[in-house]
Amino acid sequence: MTINTSKALSNSKTQKMAFLWKAIFLSFLFCYTSVPAKEIHVALIDTSFCPSLIKTSQKIIIDPVKDFTQSHSFKCYKGILKKRAFHGHWVLETIVKGLNPQTPIRITPLIVFNKKGSQKLSYWKRALAFIEEANVDFAVAAAGLPLIEKNDLLSASSLKTLSKPLLLATGRKGPYLAKEVPLFPHIHRNWPLFYFGSFHEGLDSQDPARSDKMQFSAYPVHYSMPFQDKRAAYPSLKGSSLSVSLGARYLLEQCLSELSNRENLSKGHLSDCFERGKVLIKGRATSFTSLKE
Repeated sequence: MTINTSKALSNSKTQKMAFLWKAIFLSFLFCYTSVPAKEIHVALIDTSFCPSLIKTSQKIIIDPVKDFTQSHSFKCYKGILKKRAFHGHWVLETIVKGLNPQTPIRITPLIVFNKKGSQKLSYWKRALAFIEEANVDFAVAAAGLPLIEKNDLLSASSLKTLSKPLLLATGRKGPYLAKEVPLFPHIHRNWPLFYFGSFHEGLDSQDPARSDKMQFSAYPVHYSMPFQDKRAAYPSLKGSSLSVSLGARYLLEQCLSELSNRENLSKGHLSDCFERGKVLIKGRATSFTSLKE
């Protein structure tokens, strides 16, 4: 029996090449499909925070607090969180409470209220500079700087454009602001801003929902949530501050997979996500389907 050695060698070489190409293809496929989604980085601008007192999912990283006022030196303990000076902590805990993301989230708390409870434009400028430089995807601010003096308004109006999406509480009249005044950064309507307001729910199906008459009217309310909600981590968190907290939570709960696969988030990307969840409530105010009980 005669064996064609050259043909056998050729077949063997062909099989080896086929095996090699298959291995290369499978290796490429594995590498492509196993590339993790990028970490979403959120900045939170507000008063004081105590991240060490919050238990979160392993995929939620809360950075050390950045104090742009350079005035705070407090110790964190549970009782201190009841003070309004920790409004920022109320917002932070409401955003992450029970959140169990599939992709990593990094949150950096930024303080722009000094130990006396006052704000300055210089504090905000440092915070916004950090947001631009630190590869933040979007920011949240349940606060605003009242521009009472004309010089303050002129200085704030001339600031460099913010490129990152910013979720804002519209603000409301109350003990700290008796009348409506311009707010920073709210005045920059050409920036990628989302304004969150609140409404009062009716007592029954015959009682329509009503907008919060105390909230500032100078800014367009893109999205609105109930004035009070049991998902607030602290009962004192109400109104547009609660609304913007739940708006941020909605993004991290319902849009994280989509947003984490984009290199640069834009206002349009966040708008698309918000619009998918928006529904009419009693024909007037708007909220999100996933946020309703």
